[in-house]
Amino acid sequence: MYSNRLRAVCLSLALAALLGACTKKEEVATQEVATREVGDQTAVKDTDLPKECIEAEQAQRECTEAQAAGYERVGHPEAGKLLREALPKELEQARARWRSAPDKHVLAQSCAMGRDTIRAQPGCHR
Repeated sequence: MYSNRLRAVCLSLALAALLGACTKKEEVATQEVATREVGDQTAVKDTDLPKECIEAEQAQRECTEAQAAGYERVGHPEAGKLLREALPKELEQARARWRSAPDKHVLAQSCAMGRDTIRAQPGCHR
Protein backbone atom coordinates (compact mmCIF):
# COMPACT_ATOMS: atom_id res chain seq x y z
CA MET A 1 0.00 0.00 0.00
CA TYR A 2 2.66 2.49 0.97
CA SER A 3 4.65 1.94 -2.22
CA ASN A 4 1.62 3.04 -4.26
CA ARG A 5 1.07 6.06 -2.04
CA LEU A 6 4.76 6.92 -2.27
CA ARG A 7 4.63 6.52 -6.05
CA ALA A 8 1.62 8.86 -6.25
CA VAL A 9 3.32 11.49 -4.11
CA CYS A 10 6.56 11.17 -6.07
CA LEU A 11 4.68 11.49 -9.35
CA SER A 12 2.97 14.65 -8.15
CA LEU A 13 6.25 16.11 -6.95
CA ALA A 14 8.01 15.16 -10.18
CA LEU A 15 5.29 16.87 -12.20
CA ALA A 16 5.55 19.99 -10.07
CA ALA A 17 9.35 20.03 -10.37
CA LEU A 18 9.22 19.48 -14.11
CA LEU A 19 6.73 22.25 -14.62
CA GLY A 20 8.52 24.58 -12.25
CA ALA A 21 11.85 24.11 -14.02
CA CYS A 22 10.80 26.33 -16.91
CA THR A 23 9.13 29.09 -14.94
CA LYS A 24 9.98 32.10 -12.83
CA LYS A 25 7.84 32.52 -9.73
CA GLU A 26 8.28 36.30 -9.52
CA GLU A 27 6.64 36.86 -12.92
CA VAL A 28 3.03 36.09 -12.07
CA ALA A 29 0.77 36.93 -15.01
CA THR A 30 -2.88 37.81 -14.71
CA GLN A 31 -5.43 35.73 -16.55
CA GLU A 32 -9.09 35.07 -17.04
CA VAL A 33 -10.45 32.03 -15.28
CA ALA A 34 -13.71 30.39 -16.26
CA THR A 35 -15.02 28.19 -13.49
CA ARG A 36 -17.62 25.46 -13.60
CA GLU A 37 -18.73 23.17 -10.84
CA VAL A 38 -17.99 19.46 -11.29
CA GLY A 39 -19.26 17.32 -8.43
CA ASP A 40 -17.26 18.15 -5.29
CA GLN A 41 -14.42 19.77 -7.22
CA THR A 42 -14.11 22.95 -9.18
CA ALA A 43 -12.59 22.58 -12.62
CA VAL A 44 -10.68 25.63 -13.76
CA LYS A 45 -9.98 26.40 -17.40
CA ASP A 46 -7.08 28.74 -18.02
CA THR A 47 -7.65 30.59 -21.25
CA ASP A 48 -4.02 31.59 -21.79
CA LEU A 49 -2.33 28.22 -21.24
CA PRO A 50 -1.14 25.86 -23.99
CA LYS A 51 -3.45 22.91 -24.64
CA GLU A 52 -0.63 20.58 -23.53
CA CYS A 53 -0.83 22.05 -20.04
CA ILE A 54 -4.60 21.60 -19.91
CA GLU A 55 -4.08 18.00 -21.06
CA ALA A 56 -1.38 17.46 -18.40
CA GLU A 57 -3.76 18.73 -15.74
CA GLN A 58 -6.51 16.42 -16.96
CA ALA A 59 -4.09 13.47 -17.03
CA GLN A 60 -3.13 14.24 -13.42
CA ARG A 61 -6.79 14.40 -12.40
CA GLU A 62 -7.50 11.04 -14.06
CA CYS A 63 -4.39 9.47 -12.55
CA THR A 64 -5.21 10.70 -9.07
CA GLU A 65 -8.77 9.44 -9.38
CA ALA A 66 -7.59 6.01 -10.57
CA GLN A 67 -5.12 5.76 -7.70
CA ALA A 68 -7.69 6.93 -5.14
CA ALA A 69 -10.20 4.39 -6.45
CA GLY A 70 -7.53 1.70 -6.18
CA TYR A 71 -6.95 2.52 -2.52
CA GLU A 72 -10.66 2.36 -1.86
CA ARG A 73 -10.94 -1.03 -3.58
CA VAL A 74 -8.28 -2.50 -1.30
CA GLY A 75 -9.90 -1.14 1.86
CA HIS A 76 -8.00 2.13 2.41
CA PRO A 77 -10.55 4.87 1.79
CA GLU A 78 -8.59 7.36 3.90
CA ALA A 79 -5.66 7.18 1.47
CA GLY A 80 -8.00 7.82 -1.46
CA LYS A 81 -9.53 10.76 0.35
CA LEU A 82 -6.07 12.25 1.04
CA LEU A 83 -5.13 12.02 -2.64
CA ARG A 84 -8.36 13.66 -3.77
CA GLU A 85 -8.12 16.44 -1.18
CA ALA A 86 -4.52 17.32 -2.08
CA LEU A 87 -5.10 17.50 -5.83
CA PRO A 88 -6.79 20.94 -6.17
CA LYS A 89 -4.02 22.70 -4.25
CA GLU A 90 -1.30 20.94 -6.25
CA LEU A 91 -2.98 21.81 -9.54
CA GLU A 92 -3.45 25.46 -8.55
CA GLN A 93 0.25 25.71 -7.69
CA ALA A 94 1.15 24.18 -11.06
CA ARG A 95 -1.20 26.61 -12.86
CA ALA A 96 0.43 29.56 -11.10
CA ARG A 97 3.85 28.42 -12.33
CA TRP A 98 2.49 27.80 -15.82
CA ARG A 99 0.92 31.27 -15.99
CA SER A 100 4.20 32.92 -15.06
CA ALA A 101 6.24 31.08 -17.71
CA PRO A 102 7.82 33.65 -20.02
CA ASP A 103 8.20 31.25 -22.98
CA LYS A 104 4.92 29.53 -23.81
CA HIS A 105 6.56 27.30 -26.45
CA VAL A 106 8.97 25.84 -23.88
CA LEU A 107 6.08 25.57 -21.43
CA ALA A 108 4.04 23.60 -23.98
CA GLN A 109 6.93 21.18 -24.49
CA SER A 110 7.36 20.77 -20.73
CA CYS A 111 3.64 20.16 -20.24
CA ALA A 112 3.56 17.62 -23.07
CA MET A 113 6.42 15.72 -21.45
CA GLY A 114 4.69 15.82 -18.07
CA ARG A 115 1.39 14.69 -19.62
CA ASP A 116 3.05 11.76 -21.37
CA THR A 117 4.92 10.78 -18.20
CA ILE A 118 1.71 10.76 -16.17
CA ARG A 119 -0.15 8.74 -18.79
CA ALA A 120 2.67 6.16 -18.86
CA GLN A 121 2.42 5.44 -15.12
CA PRO A 122 0.94 1.97 -14.54
CA GLY A 123 -0.97 3.13 -11.46
CA CYS A 124 -2.81 5.76 -13.49
CA HIS A 125 -5.06 3.34 -15.33
CA ARG A 126 -8.25 1.80 -14.01
